[in-house]
Amino acid sequence: GEPLVPRSEPRPPRMIIVEDLKGVLPDGFGDLKGVLVRKEAGLIDADHSLKLRIANATHTCLVYLMALSGLGDTMMFSSMPCLKTFLDCLFYRDIARALALEAEEAKQGGLPGVDPKEAEYVYQDWVGRLSHPQFGLSCFFISQN
Repeated sequence: GEPLVPRSEPRPPRMIIVEDLKGVLPDGFGDLKGVLVRKEAGLIDADHSLKLRIANATHTCLVYLMALSGLGDTMMFSSMPCLKTFLDCLFYRDIARALALEAEEAKQGGLPGVDPKEAEYVYQDWVGRLSHPQFGLSCFFISQN
């Protein structure tokens, strides 16, 4: 009922990502559904980058566009193909290219970067979650965070 209270979203395949460089987590923790354990230094930085640059960036751009278009809730996303086109353009023309350039720079410096296939996977998962019928959040609520 209350439009400003967020609904629940589908559980992402990677709900919890933790770094365990010293191996202190219990055996089997990384086998739990939705849990990914990073045991190599620097890998969690790529996860942070994917979260911020794909999920957060696309969602933020989307809600401002929707609000300016008079749409109050992200549930309208799946019924308006132009919004998916907008996100695809944002991702493929800007975000994916920037991530690829940074990955190349990281490799030159001996650091792990974001694999383009991983970025694509995260983007497709995110768009799938946005399209879920129970994933409706108030554009006002999101834009205030």
